[in-house]
Amino acid sequence: MTHPSERPAARAAAGMSCGLLLMLALTPPSQAEASGMGARARFDPLPAHAMRHLPAAENRAFRAQVQQVLDHLAAQPAIADPPAPVCSRVYPSLEQSVGDEGVPMATVSIGLPATRRDGRCDDWGNTGVEVSVNRLKPLFGCLENLEGLEGAPFCRLIALQPGPHGFDVHRGHKKIIYAYKRSAEAWMKPVSREEYLQARERHFARVAKEQRDRYDALPAQYRTDDSGLRQLDELVRQVRADQAALSPEDRARPACLPDHNHPADAKTPPWSYGRQCSPGMAIGRINDAALYAPARFKGRIETLVFETDAGRTGAVEPYLFEYKLKMLAAFDFDGLGRRLDALVPNAPARSVAQKAR
Repeated sequence: MTHPSERPAARAAAGMSCGLLLMLALTPPSQAEASGMGARARFDPLPAHAMRHLPAAENRAFRAQVQQVLDHLAAQPAIADPPAPVCSRVYPSLEQSVGDEGVPMATVSIGLPATRRDGRCDDWGNTGVEVSVNRLKPLFGCLENLEGLEGAPFCRLIALQPGPHGFDVHRGHKKIIYAYKRSAEAWMKPVSREEYLQARERHFARVAKEQRDRYDALPAQYRTDDSGLRQLDELVRQVRADQAALSPEDRARPACLPDHNHPADAKTPPWSYGRQCSPGMAIGRINDAALYAPARFKGRIETLVFETDAGRTGAVEPYLFEYKLKMLAAFDFDGLGRRLDALVPNAPARSVAQKAR
């Protein structure tokens, strides 16, 4: 029997137990429990802030479309329920403002944090995949030191092959990329050989003039060696000679960077155009205006690019790198492509590469 002095405490404890059980019964399931995510997965919510210069309705629409991508990620077992000792964390971010074409942008990082000695997951992890929404930078290496028309820089498009539904794929030595676009327009507008050489001439002529002006402004005792200036002048002369040697057909042909691994370009100067247009060496301008201009309603996903390193660096744990490749191989890109298509009715054909299939 309970001592009389202990009965109030016992009744209080019993009441607390009943109250705790009732509270647990009424508590809604956590995000992980509700979505079937494992204990080693963490999905961060979308940031609460709205994007400036974007109307409220389009803000809401864009957030809802990015959430569709997050929902698809949460449905992938390799991301939502990784086996120990692997951990996963998905954390999205929204740009504060819209891009040059008036479209909102977002980034979704699929991280694979390292596991601590006590078995718990670290908060952050560099190993993983970066997903860029309405941002094309991962697809291009832009030649910022070349002046194109209207100041638009020339870029080199990576080699892409047709992949899962709506996606073009690049598997190189440095990067693995899956790129989706809603528009049937090409990723890049070609640049002619003539236009490319003209831009080279403008660049070298401007540099030569700047260096000559600096040299002439020096006191006489310091103007003793102008060999560097003469080399720049010779470079301008060679570029002009290259232009003059172009046939009418060559002037209009698309420009490529020289591929010095190919016999046709073995002796081609690095500043000139490639005589053999190898895959991944094409030069052009990013076709962002055409890719995004058809979207009168700016609150939707037009392009989506998955990007990750193809090789392991010394700082990355081997088991995490291997799991990342397995995670990417198991990812349902077909389902995501169809899901993105369904975000707007009557979605057109996606990629020039896929039209040939």
